[in-house]
Amino acid sequence: MSMRKSYPSDLTDEQWELVEPVITAWKARHPSVSGHQGKYAMREIVNAILYQNRTGCQWEFLPHDMPPPGAVKYYFYLWRDEGTDQDIHDLLRWQLREKRKRLADPSLVVLDTQSIHAAVGVPATTTGRDAAKGVLGRKRCLAVDVLGLVDAARALTWTDPEHPGDWTPVERTFRDGHTETWWAADAQLGWWGLDGNVRLVVATADPATLPAQATWYLATDLPRPGGLREADSPEPAADLHEVVRIYGIRHWIEQNYKQVKDELGWADFQVRSDTAIRRHQTLVTCAFLFC
Repeated sequence: MSMRKSYPSDLTDEQWELVEPVITAWKARHPSVSGHQGKYAMREIVNAILYQNRTGCQWEFLPHDMPPPGAVKYYFYLWRDEGTDQDIHDLLRWQLREKRKRLADPSLVVLDTQSIHAAVGVPATTTGRDAAKGVLGRKRCLAVDVLGLVDAARALTWTDPEHPGDWTPVERTFRDGHTETWWAADAQLGWWGLDGNVRLVVATADPATLPAQATWYLATDLPRPGGLREADSPEPAADLHEVVRIYGIRHWIEQNYKQVKDELGWADFQVRSDTAIRRHQTLVTCAFLFC
């Protein structure tokens, strides 16, 4: 480790221990023709790349106590083109998932998009307009596995029902009439939640254990009461009770929808035409009436 003053984006010793074997193996596969081992420490090269990524500065504006921009760019583009950065990303993800007793590769991912404004001067041929949000720019995608959602929920504070922290009690009413107390909270994951374009709500029967069969991760456009999006949102604000209630009704509708289709002999009914779409709407309405 160099003696310079550290930056917030620098790797910790523990983080470098995870990355170093990949970088060392890469160096072994790419020996210098002259036999020279290189002037700059690989850890400092990685730190410089992380600094640029975190601050968004141009290469030429890297601090003087880091390797020169030419050397940093050389490794960055080489690792990008050869897939070394992706190898590191995949290995870290596999390690984390296996530590959580999951399969190395997820069987389920959640995908969403966000519309972002394009900078002035970006060619119009590479941008578009999101009519729903009135944003002229581009869409970027975020895909996370279930662990990402679980981590967002575990970041919320909880002690016990008397000291719920970030969680709010909500009463759920079931089809047979009985009620249960669940807990709900606004969470954040990437640009989801806490007044991003998409609101992320977690609802569970037990915030301490987050049981898989009794925990919901809900994405909605309904803004938080008093949140940053409430004033500009075309949708009315909804508190946690309302979000959970609406999602609970959705389960009833799905079950009743299946029952209505079966009764009408439409078990294999698929929405593939304008007539089918209208019929689908009628079925949903009928299912809702039975809730």
